Amino acid sequence: MTRILLARHGETDHNRNGILQGELDVDLNETGIRQAQKLSERLRNEDINAVYSSGLKRAQRTAEIVAGPHDLEVTPITELNERSFGELEGEPSETLKERFESSDSPWHAWEPEEAESLDAVTSRSIPALEQIRSRHDGDTVVVVAHGALNKAVLATLVGGDSGYGHALQQDNTCINELEFRDYGGWRIHRVNDVNHLNGDPEENS
Repeated sequence: MTRILLARHGETDHNRNGILQGELDVDLNETGIRQAQKLSERLRNEDINAVYSSGLKRAQRTAEIVAGPHDLEVTPITELNERSFGELEGEPSETLKERFESSDSPWHAWEPEEAESLDAVTSRSIPALEQIRSRHDGDTVVVVAHGALNKAVLATLVGGDSGYGHALQQDNTCINELEFRDYGGWRIHRVNDVNHLNGDPEENS
């Protein structure tokens, strides 16, 4: 059995202000650092064998904070980068919905100009998770990635369609627990677990 704790990075100023980030390389803000520290404390007593992240600063910094108590190096994988939103990066999040509503494509296949569809995100991210899983048979691994990517992955593993990810919540530094068994494939045990942030309204907003 391989266990993957798929997390989202800590908060950035763009998160707080409702700005689309995509592959913009935005770092954590002070709240995001505190969230990552709380995630690290939550996972301190876990028997973690490896830590991976996307290639973007906000995910790498979160992963480094989590890896610290375990004396592990973070391995970045660009296939785990957030969905590219192309020309919409840096725009208010509502712009994405407005553009989609004027298109004729289903949500999972829709590509904003110079951007990725959700299907394209899963076509690169799920093989990356499979590769991590094959390297760490029987281990517990932390993977720090991004909101849109996590939603697409979870929806695909459950229902085979990344488009249903919109129904899932992914708060900053949430934990999603995935388990892989050779005789049963992927199972999901937890989604959007942010109990480590409870008690602090600012960090759990």
